[in-house]
Amino acid sequence: MQRQFSAGGVVFRKSQIPNSKSQIMWLVTKSTSSKEFPRGFWRLPKGWIDESKDGKIPGPVSSGKKKASEEEIRNAALREVRGEGGIEARIVDKIGTERYFFY
Repeated sequence: MQRQFSAGGVVFRKSQIPNSKSQIMWLVTKSTSSKEFPRGFWRLPKGWIDESKDGKIPGPVSSGKKKASEEEIRNAALREVRGEGGIEARIVDKIGTERYFFY
């Protein structure tokens, strides 16, 4: 089984509109179209912790050959949110780990 590790963020902004309830806005990004998903799909910003060959394949941390430090994970999450969402965010808390298995 091939393993890949990525990092990203759930980004939101809470704002108060005068004489109204507060409003929460979420950052989602749309993927580029592909053979599998010709129309693309909406998702949270995320990506490999590191990459090789101009972003075409996962690097040693993303492929599980080297364990990522917490700092590498945090930096990757901020980089992906900045690169895909176009904003500077700050980390409030770590949500946890999500695992997917494909056979």
